[in-house]
Amino acid sequence: MEYRLLGSVRVRDADGREVPLVRPKHRQLLVTLLVSANRVVPADHLVEHLWDGTAPRSARGNLKTYVSALRRLLSPEDPAAAPIETVGDGYRLVVRPGELDLLTFRDLVRQGRGALKAGDVRQGEARLRRALLLWRDDPLQGVPLTLLMNEIAAGLREERLGVFEDWADARLDLGLHAEAIGPLRQCVRDHPLRERPWGQLMLALVRDGRRADALAAFHELRTRLVEELGVEPGQPVQRLHQRILAGGRRPLPRRCPGRPGRDPRRRGTGTPGGALGGAEAASRPARRTSSAGSGS
Repeated sequence: MEYRLLGSVRVRDADGREVPLVRPKHRQLLVTLLVSANRVVPADHLVEHLWDGTAPRSARGNLKTYVSALRRLLSPEDPAAAPIETVGDGYRLVVRPGELDLLTFRDLVRQGRGALKAGDVRQGEARLRRALLLWRDDPLQGVPLTLLMNEIAAGLREERLGVFEDWADARLDLGLHAEAIGPLRQCVRDHPLRERPWGQLMLALVRDGRRADALAAFHELRTRLVEELGVEPGQPVQRLHQRILAGGRRPLPRRCPGRPGRDPRRRGTGTPGGALGGAEAASRPARRTSSAGSGS
């Protein structure tokens, strides 16, 4: 089987044929099971995700019907052989290595961050780049999102953006400053209040010999933060700004200083595109507004 969540939700069988997931509740159920792949999801948890706390009295019975239907879709010739197991008062969707793009993404990210921690920046950058290239679009496309499922999608976008920022740090460590500028510019356009990519952009610009542009980037960030939130940039970005002002008198860091941070006013994230494909994808905003699906 092949399951895809990092973009339009798609399923292919062992022969590469598309599995038709026509009914919204079937797609919602599949997504809820896949984001907890290989773990038991309690029935109450599934009911809550499928009906947003407004479940009908028949919800438990409906859930069993949906699970049976999904088993038939995943294994038409023998529904009993479908990868959905009943475990106590819940269900588990068994996924093998390489079948689910989300698990492959997270595995590559673990490898990449592990390599970076071990000092192998080139290997780490390559693994993170491969992970980002798995993203085809905004996650969970084509599935009507309940409030809880929208939280899942938002968490996936945030996860991808953090990986993008780690990848950008690795590029800076490797001295690929010019190549990082384009994706970082896209990122700060899409996340104008998120300080870490602004700092990365400033560092890339100054290392590329564009000190004035780096200072202008800091000014733009500060203006946005002051005008929209009434706050100054954080200390890591301010310290970098001071180093850039000092010119050659103070050495520049190899990467943007400071811990990864969240956008102080969280905005949508990422759809793919651009020269770096999935890597640049992590910086782009979601165009979809989620809504709970009432279809069954």
